[in-house]
Amino acid sequence: MWDTYQRLAAPDRHHLTVVKSAALPSRLGVERVLRRLEALGARHEVLRTVYRTDANGEPEQAVRTHAGPVVQEREVADTSLADAVTRVERAEGSRAFDITVDDPLRVTFVRGTDGGRYLVLASHHLAMDGWSITRLAESLTREEEPGPLEPDVCRQPLDHAADEARLVRDGHVAATEAYWEQQLRTVPQSMFTLGGEPARPRYRTLTLESAALAMTLPVAAARYRVTTSTVLLSTVVAVLSRLTRQDTCALQVTSANRDAPELLGALGNYFQNVLLSVPVLGATTFGELVVRSGAAAHLAYEHSHYDPVVVARRIRRVNAERGIALDRTCIVNDERAVTTNPARGRRRPDGAALTRALERSRLEWLPRRHHDRGPKCQVWVNDGPGTDGGSGGPEVIHLTLQSDTAYLPPSGMEVFLRDIERLVAAVCPADLPLAELDDVVLSRPAPGVRGLRRVDDCLVDVDGVARLVRSAVPGAEAAVFLEPGPDRTGRLVAYLAAGDRPHTPAAVHRACLAALRATPERHALMTPQQYVLCSAAPPRGSDATAWRALAREAGTGRARD
Repeated sequence: MWDTYQRLAAPDRHHLTVVKSAALPSRLGVERVLRRLEALGARHEVLRTVYRTDANGEPEQAVRTHAGPVVQEREVADTSLADAVTRVERAEGSRAFDITVDDPLRVTFVRGTDGGRYLVLASHHLAMDGWSITRLAESLTREEEPGPLEPDVCRQPLDHAADEARLVRDGHVAATEAYWEQQLRTVPQSMFTLGGEPARPRYRTLTLESAALAMTLPVAAARYRVTTSTVLLSTVVAVLSRLTRQDTCALQVTSANRDAPELLGALGNYFQNVLLSVPVLGATTFGELVVRSGAAAHLAYEHSHYDPVVVARRIRRVNAERGIALDRTCIVNDERAVTTNPARGRRRPDGAALTRALERSRLEWLPRRHHDRGPKCQVWVNDGPGTDGGSGGPEVIHLTLQSDTAYLPPSGMEVFLRDIERLVAAVCPADLPLAELDDVVLSRPAPGVRGLRRVDDCLVDVDGVARLVRSAVPGAEAAVFLEPGPDRTGRLVAYLAAGDRPHTPAAVHRACLAALRATPERHALMTPQQYVLCSAAPPRGSDATAWRALAREAGTGRARD
């Protein structure tokens, strides 16, 4: 997160601000909340830590004696309290922290004319993840006096940093690095390979409020003997892989990394996204997909503690060796572990009740925060009381989807969320053969694209690769063919006639990699595995045999080939 903060330009640093709001009970006064905040500040060093660089330019944590968060109150008139809270959330989310001098927490009390009150917390992501800020909000707004957020043993940020350094020194991260290496070498370069004309704004956010999911998820999870998170992950895998025509579904999942008692209630940023892949090809039922998704998630969570700098280096190296630009922006983040809503019963809902619940499901477009950046497809999962039922209303699941509309347009986003809801409802009474998926979901596979072939577990636009090679070597005549190789998909071979200019296969490969990195829409591209330099171009440039007859040198620039 420190590296991310350093890389962002000052105007973009507000993207690292985490915001959480919670209603204040009528009998809970502001002074009581502030006393709780003072006690928590004394217990949790993260609330009074700033982040600086030492004389050598290395980051270091400086813990202050007292926490001094900015506290403000806002009186709301002539508007609804909910609308006012939304405006405060947006305003706080658009303000960056200067982590070298600012305490990493801002507190705003919003008071309505009807006496209702809300607490809005804003924190820097370096200091707080979603788990922490939710637990902090729950502790500050609980009507009764809360106990400590965690057991007597409490992990502080400096302790955690020292423990992570020890793990690196002792070699415990080697297995995690090997896991990342295996994933990076086998996953598709992108789930979405080709896009259309994007809507405006390009990145949109849509949320589905579904009582039907709250009714059916526990039932499906009990029947498959897995968690509800695994069922939801499996539905995303089923819909996404079918939509994109991918044999393997590659996703990042968010791990809370709270796997020790002293971390369960500790405040800080411990989450990390970890890459996983689910082999979809060959699965015949949704139940088989659940097993595969669960195994992939379990393996990913086992390897979710890693050094992001080391992983970033591995990504760059493997990208160069595979000749791809890996896109990791399909993400699933189930945040429900931090909520306290009781689980519903596991009794299968009757058909009439489920139909009524499905009819009440509500889609809502959220205000945009990211104008020009975002994931291809990111799903967040939360639960809570329904908006139309108040605190005593029915439980619902909130699915929030942020998408790049060039790849998943607004209409496709609506269908995507509805399909997750429909699929869970369909597997509630009995397992579903995947051959019958068309009868349940409305998403349809993207139309096939001529020249899109499977190479090295990636879907590749062969004609686009030829254009890439020609752009990398100006003035050269070039053709690219998919030829037999060591695996079932073959390998891409580029033939070039570059005239009098001296070239080597390794130099051409370096130029192709540079051209790939400079290509914005590169998710159906990869560099060839083999380069054949020819004395001239044949009369018929589409004839691979004619090109081979003119070959004078062949080779590759890839380190592992």
